Amino acid sequence: MTLARIDHFTAVCTRVLRAVPAFVLATLLLVAMTPGAQAQCIVPVTITTQPVADVVCEGSTATFTVVASGNAAPTYQWQKNSVNLVNGSGVSGATTPTLTLTNVNSADAADYRCRVTNPCGTVNSSTVALDVTSPTVITTQPVAQTVCDGGDAVFSVVATGTGVTYQWARAVPPNGFLNINDGPGFSGTNTPTLTVLSAADGGANDGSTFRCRVFNPCGNVDATLVTLTVNPVTAITTQPVAQTVCDDDSPVFSIAATGTGLTYQWQRSVSGGAFASLSDGPSISGTTTPTLTITTVGDGGTNDGASFRCRVFSTVCTTVTSSAVILTVNPTTAITTQPVSQTICAGGNALLSVAAVGSGLTYQWERSVSGGAFASISNSATFSGTMSATLGITVPSIDGDNDGASFRCRVTGACGVATSSAAVLSIDSTPAIISQVIDETFCEGGDAVFRVTARGGSLTYQWQQSVSGGAFTNMINGGSISGATSDTLTIVAPPAGGTLDGASFRCRVSNGCGNVNSNAATLNVQATTAITTQPVSQTICSGGSASFSVTTTGAGLSHQWQRSVDGGAFADISNGGVFSGAASPTLTLTAPSVAG
Repeated sequence: MTLARIDHFTAVCTRVLRAVPAFVLATLLLVAMTPGAQAQCIVPVTITTQPVADVVCEGSTATFTVVASGNAAPTYQWQKNSVNLVNGSGVSGATTPTLTLTNVNSADAADYRCRVTNPCGTVNSSTVALDVTSPTVITTQPVAQTVCDGGDAVFSVVATGTGVTYQWARAVPPNGFLNINDGPGFSGTNTPTLTVLSAADGGANDGSTFRCRVFNPCGNVDATLVTLTVNPVTAITTQPVAQTVCDDDSPVFSIAATGTGLTYQWQRSVSGGAFASLSDGPSISGTTTPTLTITTVGDGGTNDGASFRCRVFSTVCTTVTSSAVILTVNPTTAITTQPVSQTICAGGNALLSVAAVGSGLTYQWERSVSGGAFASISNSATFSGTMSATLGITVPSIDGDNDGASFRCRVTGACGVATSSAAVLSIDSTPAIISQVIDETFCEGGDAVFRVTARGGSLTYQWQQSVSGGAFTNMINGGSISGATSDTLTIVAPPAGGTLDGASFRCRVSNGCGNVNSNAATLNVQATTAITTQPVSQTICSGGSASFSVTTTGAGLSHQWQRSVDGGAFADISNGGVFSGAASPTLTLTAPSVAG
């Protein structure tokens, strides 16, 4: 090279080479001074635009570009993690200013740079990263939730991808889905897990549809729509009521409850023991329904006095237990002691009583007069306790409606009405003699009969005797005596002159109101008429006297002599002529003639 050409080269390149490092400049000078070389200025490579890091989605295309300066055309070589790339398998432009990667995947995520070369040397671009973002994929969808009133509902989503974010939304017709934010009713609205706080039955969130939208640089994906159902808390709105029934009734216990998927179980506690579940059987039905029916209770049985309650179960909410109520079984109203007929004295008092079993008993006494219909009676001067178990009766006399009347009591209880048997009231007065005993006089061998007539009720009789003026003593039946305790006394054939001959007799008539003695009557027994000495035939001289005599016994005797002439009939004779003493025990004939 001539000096003139060197000067010219130097003048042309000075402006360029001022910033070139010494070792490059030496190289350039060496080239320029090479024999036969054509004099020219070669500028070293300078990268004026560096490649820029990129973030792309998996399956998309990534490009890196470098801009270099220099007057000698440079060559390019792109490297991945400092390893030269070659075109093919999704790589193009590996030796151009622009590297293109198509259908990238996670394996393409790396550090990239470009080596730019010209005769003056090689310059590496900045190393930049390619981040390959995975697309959002929801691997676990949220599930519809059913909760109880006041409970929290939790919806969760699981998603894969790079840099995902979340936004929960709720459908609000007709506006569609509206994003929700954390606040009084929600938490986690921008997280994978949304909590609906204190969800209310019938509230804004009950029945609402929720959606989660998952975002990342590659786009967004909506999760499955899910619904929130809020069930009412299990609650008993109508408690069972204690029952008082009769022993032949069929009590029913019922409850009303609100909730979802309810089932029921009735339980019983006997004698204060633990509650035990019941099962349907011959005497119990509905043990797993809202209504329990007991068809046979029985006064004093297992169910009498037992406590009953119902447990209400829900398929989604809590279990609740009703209040416990008692079953009281009352006996059927029944009369256990009947009133008894009574006889009282006029002016006295009578008490008629009944005894009954049952519950809430009330009493009403009734009277039937002269066989008529029974009618209720009220307290008065005559009656007391007409509405109690004991009726008091005060009667001034035997006259009136109460003597011989029938009384009964109607007993009314919670378990029916029972009517007692009828009791008859008889009213007596003190006995009175209305026909007195009279003396008896009769011939020996006959029977003595004494009678008395008395007035009064329920009379009894007792005959008494007084011998030789002594005290009266009771007589008893036996021997010749009968009817000693009746209104008629009979003495069979009392002998004349015997103990009872001349005795006095009376009757004591008694009843519950007192006694009265009849008058005393005397028994007179007359001996039987008898001839104890017969007359004797006599023969006398003419003009003489004859006497015929008889000796007789008896009472109140009279005599009458009779004569039979020539075998004729006997005829009474009278005193006169030859006869005297014709009406006496001795007949005397004075101086009868032979021819008389």
